[in-house]
Amino acid sequence: MQNQLAIFACSHLLPELTHVMKKAGYHDVILFGYPAHCKGNAAESDYLINAVDKKKKAFAKIVVISSSCLNLKLLQDDPEEKTEIIHLEQCQEILLNRDTLHHFIQQGCYIITNGWLKAYKKHIHDWGFDKDMARSFFHESMKKILLLDTGIPGNYRNNLISLSDYIDLPYEVLPIGLSVCEKYLSAIVSEFRADQAHKTISDKIAEMARERADYLVIVNQLGLLVDLKQEVQIVREVFSLLNILFAPESICYRQYRKDIENQRFYFNDRVFDAEKDESRSFSLEIFYQGELTGIFELAGVKFPEYIESYKRLGRIISQICSLAIANARKYEIMEEQKEQLALSNRSKDKFFSILAHDLRSPFNALLGLTEILSENLESYTTEELQIFIKSLNKSTINLNRLLENLLEWSKINRGIMEFHQEKLPLKKIIHHAISLYREVAIKKSINLRYNIPENINVFVDQKMVDSVIRNLVSNAIKFTSRKGTISLSATKKNNKELLVTISDTGIGMNKELLDNLFKIDAKVNRPGTEDEPSTGLGLLLCKEFVEMHGKKIWVKSKENQGSTFYFTLPLA
Repeated sequence: MQNQLAIFACSHLLPELTHVMKKAGYHDVILFGYPAHCKGNAAESDYLINAVDKKKKAFAKIVVISSSCLNLKLLQDDPEEKTEIIHLEQCQEILLNRDTLHHFIQQGCYIITNGWLKAYKKHIHDWGFDKDMARSFFHESMKKILLLDTGIPGNYRNNLISLSDYIDLPYEVLPIGLSVCEKYLSAIVSEFRADQAHKTISDKIAEMARERADYLVIVNQLGLLVDLKQEVQIVREVFSLLNILFAPESICYRQYRKDIENQRFYFNDRVFDAEKDESRSFSLEIFYQGELTGIFELAGVKFPEYIESYKRLGRIISQICSLAIANARKYEIMEEQKEQLALSNRSKDKFFSILAHDLRSPFNALLGLTEILSENLESYTTEELQIFIKSLNKSTINLNRLLENLLEWSKINRGIMEFHQEKLPLKKIIHHAISLYREVAIKKSINLRYNIPENINVFVDQKMVDSVIRNLVSNAIKFTSRKGTISLSATKKNNKELLVTISDTGIGMNKELLDNLFKIDAKVNRPGTEDEPSTGLGLLLCKEFVEMHGKKIWVKSKENQGSTFYFTLPLA
């Protein structure tokens, strides 16, 4: 177990973490739990400190995920630097963004998870309250129970109902999945593996230096590779070393990777000679864990009589270079995972800000209108009632549209959005999408027109393309004044791709708004020409759906001169 990572986590989080660990198949990571101690019991902190001390010799590294309920100062005094403590304000931060958690806590939510519900009876026992005391305690500061539904296997509804009855608080379920937790653990494991690879390189260098004093110059030079994080930097350093040692006329590095398009690099931009003299040329193949990662090809070495000696030196260079390149690629993956985690957090922030703010307005409108009608229904004339009913209908349509976008956005971020392409006539899709908004356009005196040829078939997911057209047409209506015009057209760019254009004569956009239009963390929402609500979420969905087809979406616009949205689709 000397090459393994130990992770200690609170027992409240063990079910979720265990599920993620099994799904990811981390063979070099062992998960340990310690008893939950939400009361900050010093004895329980001592228990964890002792448990960690017992594991230090057996594991290469120990990570303790703790929150403010623990006092772990003694763990920080680690001369071997094998222990890392990750301090969280709230345990659930590995499941949900901190700011979002604070928002729910401030709203009086008692936050629990599926894993917590597994042992809810034990938690109740640990409180030391009877039912009356528990109800009194929770009613002082809490308004409801909020279950963060992480989606781990099991039926937790009965436990949730029992808990709600025991402390006499209503409950609400918020599906969040485990994407944040997966990226959180992935970042910890990736960093550990990168550090282990770094250590392996250092150990390998030290071992070779002891065994072959003759190679000391090479090893010292290659030691620089250990701290490099980019493959291209490593290749340049190896180029310099190979040039010093063998003085070849040209050197080429051929990259081998499964995840990206392979490249070739040339020393000093001297293109490799295809008609090379075999007696003055040789190759260094770079293997890592049995897989070819690259080849250095040298042509025209200066002293061909030493070619066999060159090859022996080359084998040493290959071994160290393989570890360095593998290490750099792992760091690259780790950086990508960090960026994905940051993007996931921004997506959740956007999602919950819409839930917390933009849903409130249409709901308030509905509540206000229904309250007025329920209290004074008999005092209103038929004409007044018609006005109220039209307002109710408008608020309901806006709310339904927002909820549809939120559900689709949630599916994308939870990775459960189905994608099914099929051959479909474009005119039929556009006709269906526009028919939903024809009445809205008529009420606003907007001329909504399109001219799509009958014989154009596309290879698309019907629901996604329908959503793209609906959102773009809806936006065009919102931001076009009365008696304006909205036009749709489609033209073939080539035999494989179709360009769809949706233009309007509306209020347009300035450069700042255009630059931020498809960014998750930018504020682009603004009211329509008649105060229609807008969140910016629809355009984010359009971008996701178009890019899932391998195509692009973009916009051209000027203030007070209208906007034109363009997107491409694959032809059948």
